[in-house]
Amino acid sequence: MNNFSESKKAILFNTNMMPWEKRFNAESQFFMYRKMLMVDPDTNIMIRINRYPAGYVTPWHTHHCAHGMYVMEGTLKTEDGCYGPGNFIWWP
Repeated sequence: MNNFSESKKAILFNTNMMPWEKRFNAESQFFMYRKMLMVDPDTNIMIRINRYPAGYVTPWHTHHCAHGMYVMEGTLKTEDGCYGPGNFIWWP
């Protein structure tokens, strides 16, 4: 895993070659999968790929910071609507 502050050059991640990290969510009783790409130790900003199984529902929660999601396949259902592939949703 790389840190933002290590280099000013472009950093490439071949996510096809990265294994999925399997994580059990006890609250939802589903397994989720992720690929952690970047973590900035100074700000704790992180970039990761999440894969949720069909039917997965995230229990209501809030974040202490802004976050966004890019939908690659399937449908992301939120309190504001449903979003399919190609949509980027930002929560300030």
